[in-house]
Amino acid sequence: WSSYALNQNKKAGMLYKRGKSKTALELYLQVAYLEHNGVQESEADAASRKMMGEIGFKEFDPDKANLPPYSMKEVKALIKELDLNLDTVESLFITEMSKVKIGKLPISPQVSWEYIKTLL
Repeated sequence: WSSYALNQNKKAGMLYKRGKSKTALELYLQVAYLEHNGVQESEADAASRKMMGEIGFKEFDPDKANLPPYSMKEVKALIKELDLNLDTVESLFITEMSKVKIGKLPISPQVSWEYIKTLL
């Protein structure tokens, strides 16, 4: 889902430039959710993961998942621009992320929100 997240990030930027701030926020939140679930690609990419393991990269561990604070920059700016409170953002996040159908993600929207809100 790494490629998908990158695509969504680009779409969010374009939507923001077109004045669609709320939709852009939804997509930026989706990117944060996907990134929080670890950079992964399809199972077809198993050979690459094996090679990465051989050179010292570890498999994704949901218990150690995090996001770099800079990845939330656009989310924070849009929350402020739209004058939203955290309860509203939480509702938006849970509703929108529950719609993400990209395979089985290791971290649920509810668990991810508990972490993401600490960055806001």
